[in-house]
Amino acid sequence: MENNKERTTRGGRMKKLLCILTILLFTKMGYAASYTLSGATNPSACNASYAETGTHNSKPYYFSGTYYLYWRTGESAWVVYTSLNDGPPSFYFHRADPDPAGAYGNQNGTGTVVVALDAASDYTVTFTDGKALNGINIAIYEDS
Repeated sequence: MENNKERTTRGGRMKKLLCILTILLFTKMGYAASYTLSGATNPSACNASYAETGTHNSKPYYFSGTYYLYWRTGESAWVVYTSLNDGPPSFYFHRADPDPAGAYGNQNGTGTVVVALDAASDYTVTFTDGKALNGINIAIYEDS
């Protein structure tokens, strides 16, 4: 017959193991970020949600169904265009920053363009002791 201390220790180990397995699962699966572009007046169809679709120039790229948001190595900038074009600059908007979220300048487009990370893409793992990691919210409850 096990005593209460052994049961508590085993329960604590199981909670930690469950948490570690969950983090490993989500780390292996990863998550696809998405961004929303707003403020474009021409072409206004650029105003859309952009889902992570693949990798281009060693960075993720995002596609709205019509336009691409991708890293262009020639300008060292995020750009918005109708194709993953690394040829002569013909993109609509650009942002020379490693982070795609933020204000964009105009190239061949018009408007005050801002790209924002969608809330569903911004995950956080929060433990009951207050520590946090990037990932998915996890609540661990102890059975009584």
